[in-house]
Amino acid sequence: VEDDFISALPGDEKTALMNIPASCSPEDFHLLIRLLKQGYLKGDSHLEEIMYLENVRRSQLVQLVEKFQDIIVTCECEDPAVAFFYPSSS
Repeated sequence: VEDDFISALPGDEKTALMNIPASCSPEDFHLLIRLLKQGYLKGDSHLEEIMYLENVRRSQLVQLVEKFQDIIVTCECEDPAVAFFYPSSS
């Protein structure tokens, strides 16, 4: 099933996944593929959302992102609900 998913990816994404070091544990690789299949790693999902919906601990998710930092791009966005309470610095 994972092989079918990987083979259906665009060339550059497939190459990145195939070049993951062999030292990566199978459990981490399976979790990465599971999150990719669910569409979480496209930039629209918060860590908390992934944790809740996939029943993954924060530490597990952060470690996964760190292990695959060569192929995962991360960004931090300000939460508009919290930003409302802080004055703009401009």
